[in-house]
Amino acid sequence: MGREVRYVPAGWQHPQCDGVYTPLNRLDMPACVGGNAHLQMYETDSKGTPVSPVMDKPETLAHWLVDHNVSAYGRQTTSYEAWLLVCQGKAIIPNYTQTDIMADKVQTHDPFKAAERKKHNRKQEIER
Repeated sequence: MGREVRYVPAGWQHPQCDGVYTPLNRLDMPACVGGNAHLQMYETDSKGTPVSPVMDKPETLAHWLVDHNVSAYGRQTTSYEAWLLVCQGKAIIPNYTQTDIMADKVQTHDPFKAAERKKHNRKQEIER
């Protein structure tokens, strides 16, 4: 299950039909740039439905994702530092199919492991 941050207007309400979010790809959403841009985390398996409320800063969104145990991939959650990389646009969570994974086609850099590794290395340097 892929995840991506989308920039949305403050107060954005994702469309619903009978209480269920209507999938929207990025191109079908309102353009939002500048000082009014807020952030919202979307899953990308269904062309896009929100998994978080609208937030004003990447740090706020990253904290919310950790506090609510939002999965980064499958049932896997991750750290604040890793979510922050995604919320800042410095890392992505790609959308892989089960077929890709089983066929061993998935060979990408894992930003979550990299963030955890950096945190561990910093801690070791401080302890020295």
